[in-house]
Amino acid sequence: MKRLIFAIMALMWSITALAQYSTLPHFTAGPIQYGLKSADVLSMGEAVVQRLVDPNLTTVEIPYNVSRSKVNFKVEIIAEGAFAGTRLQEIRLNDDIKYILSQAFERTPLKRFRCPAKLRLIGQSAFMWCDQLEEVTTDENLKEVGHAAFWGCTNLRHFRTPRDMHTIGNNAFKGCLSLDSIVMGYDLINLGDGAFSGCVGLHHVTLAPNLRQIPFECFRNTGLNEITIGGRVETIGQSAFYGCDNLKRVVLGANVKQLDYDAFGGTSNVETVICLATRPPQNNNAFGYATCQQGVLAVPAAAVGAYRQAPGWNRFKRIVALKQ
Repeated sequence: MKRLIFAIMALMWSITALAQYSTLPHFTAGPIQYGLKSADVLSMGEAVVQRLVDPNLTTVEIPYNVSRSKVNFKVEIIAEGAFAGTRLQEIRLNDDIKYILSQAFERTPLKRFRCPAKLRLIGQSAFMWCDQLEEVTTDENLKEVGHAAFWGCTNLRHFRTPRDMHTIGNNAFKGCLSLDSIVMGYDLINLGDGAFSGCVGLHHVTLAPNLRQIPFECFRNTGLNEITIGGRVETIGQSAFYGCDNLKRVVLGANVKQLDYDAFGGTSNVETVICLATRPPQNNNAFGYATCQQGVLAVPAAAVGAYRQAPGWNRFKRIVALKQ
C-alpha cells in the first residue's frame, strides 16, 4: 500500500511539473514544434511535442529522437493541446512516450490509437470529442486515464484496462455510446464519478477485485443487463446505476456495507436482487419503487428477518431465502 501511495504521489508531482510545457523555448523539426525542457535537464537532451505546425496534415509520426544544432533530444511527452482541433487521422508515436497531457488530441478525427509501450498517463480530456475514434490499444505500463479523457468518443468500441492501471478519472468515458464491455484491471482502485455514465451500449462490466467503491453516477444510463458487485466493494454511490433500464439482475457481495440514495433508482425492469451480506447493509432508498414492488430480494436464510425490518430493504414486497 505504501508503495502504491508513493507511486501515485510521484505521478501527481510529475503531472504538475509537466503542466508548463507549452511555454518552453522551442524549435521546429519536420511538421512538429518541439519544446526544450528546463536547463537542469537540458543536458539529458529531452524535448516535448508542443504542436503540429501544419494543422491540415492527416498523418504524423513522432520519432524517438530529434536533432537541433547537432544535438539529439529524446521525445517522451506530448504537451497540452498539441494536436487539438487538427485534421489528424493517424499518428504513430515512438514507444518511449510516457505522458499524453490534457487535450492533446481533443476534437481530432483519429480512428484508431495505439498506446506506446511505455505510456503511463493519458491526461485530462486528451481525446475528448474524438467522435470518429473506434479503438484504443493499450499496453501494460498505462497507469492512469484522466478526467474526461475519452468523453464524447461516441464510436469508441474497445478499451482494455491493463492489469496495473490504478486510476480511471471522473467522466473518463462519459457518453461513449458504442463501448460494449469493460474488464477492469486487477490493480484498479480509483474509479471516478460518472466514469462510464451515458454508455448506452455498455452491456457487460467486470469490476476490479480491489475496488472498494462504485462512485456517484459511475454507470448511470448504461445498457447493463446484469451486474455482480463482489470483491472488496463496500460502498455503492448515489445514482451509480440510475436509469439502467436493461438491468434485470443485481448481485451484491458479502462486503457491501452501504448503498446510497437512488444507487439503482430509475430502473423498472430489475427482476432479482441478491444480497450476500449476512447483516443488512445501510440502504438509503437505493432501489426505486418499481424494483421494490416487482423484484425479488434474495438474502441468506438466517438474515431474512433482519432484512424485512431494515430501513430501505423493508420496502421490498418479496424477500426470500437464497437457495443453497
